Amino acid sequence: MLAGGVVSLLSVSLLYSDFGDRQGVERSLHDSANAAVPPASANGGKAMGVHVGQRIFPPDFGDSQAGNAAPAYLFNSIMKKANRMGTFVEFGCADGTTHSTTHAYELMGWKGLCIEPNYPNYLKAKKARKNAIFALVTGKPGKFTYAQMEGPECNQASGIIEFYSPAYMEILRKCEAMGKVERVPLDGTPLETLLERYGFTQVDWISVDCEGCEPSFISGFDFTKWGVQVVNYEPNTAARMHTDWIEAGFAKHGFKFDRELQDRIWRKPGAFKLEGEVLSNWGGGQGGDCRLCNCAPLPGV
Repeated sequence: MLAGGVVSLLSVSLLYSDFGDRQGVERSLHDSANAAVPPASANGGKAMGVHVGQRIFPPDFGDSQAGNAAPAYLFNSIMKKANRMGTFVEFGCADGTTHSTTHAYELMGWKGLCIEPNYPNYLKAKKARKNAIFALVTGKPGKFTYAQMEGPECNQASGIIEFYSPAYMEILRKCEAMGKVERVPLDGTPLETLLERYGFTQVDWISVDCEGCEPSFISGFDFTKWGVQVVNYEPNTAARMHTDWIEAGFAKHGFKFDRELQDRIWRKPGAFKLEGEVLSNWGGGQGGDCRLCNCAPLPGV
């Protein structure tokens, strides 16, 4: 075990089957709208969820990824404050809350997957999210080496070594010299495999932050088949090495660049459409507020 509590490779290997437990995730997807609110004291006095049978709508983006205006922009401008249930996928989802773009959407009733390959981050996400999955998303199945880093100066640079840019390799060397890195071999899994495994047939929105795996994912995923309308990705140091490849891939799949708000946002032309059930009696800008009110349950709940 590394200093600071990073779990060893042996621990990750022994517990992997528990993290990838299909039935557990299926149950959590079913129960996501009915999660009890953790004590406010657990989050600096702020509620982290909604009461049983209740949702937060309109969404509160105060706890979304720090400095990233993309989640609020998507809801207010692209989705036109629609009060219908949608579907999302986020990878990497990090801690599931303060470093996540989809947390507020889950709290208002959206269904989705919060995928994270960094084990300590996954444990945090598992506490805050009902749909957290420990997995590494890649374009094709394969064996990869995940640099699992600890500490504030290194943690956010965790990622797949095979996809690292020269700048990220330098960060890796520095963090290894400080004893803050564990190289963990992980199996890469295509997103389509995970969606089929957990019963998804359609995804409205995909949020990507995988420290350089973006080209591999974009080249191998069928956005049209899954009905994806918008994708945002973080143009971090690792991703910038592949910017031309990434954005040519989006264009090839029929996406148009919208804007950059920390994340770069690509969307399909035309109006964003949600066909899920109504989340609340709030009028989508027509007045009223369903914040912590009784709302219609998810299908099957």
